[in-house]
Amino acid sequence: MYRTIMIAAIAVFILSLLTFAQPQRLTPQERVKALTERLNLTKDQASQIEQIYIQAQDQMKKMSTTDGKPDRSAMRKMMQDTQTQVVNVLDDKQKVEFQKMQDERRSGTQNKKPANKPDSKANTKADSLKSE
Repeated sequence: MYRTIMIAAIAVFILSLLTFAQPQRLTPQERVKALTERLNLTKDQASQIEQIYIQAQDQMKKMSTTDGKPDRSAMRKMMQDTQTQVVNVLDDKQKVEFQKMQDERRSGTQNKKPANKPDSKANTKADSLKSE
């Protein structure tokens, strides 16, 4: 009985390590869905952007299987080209929001605090200044 429990516990531990070992990349469809929700993409825009992401994904796979060690500078350039293609599909308002998304991603603050909600500490500080 003890042995069975230990084997099950070890199996769960190993599976949890495998699950969290490498963050999973979003599929092109998941990326388009997220953009559609945030940028209110039209069906035409979503279709065009999905094709851009599918092509980029295919290129990325080819780069990583060439010699086993991917060329990071080539991948970075390809990612920048992909972003440029996506931006070219967006209207002016969407471009601004897309840039905000990129800035949030780079700074690591995405999903931490919505940009449109004020910081409660800032309100407290501002409120204390008003009362003085």
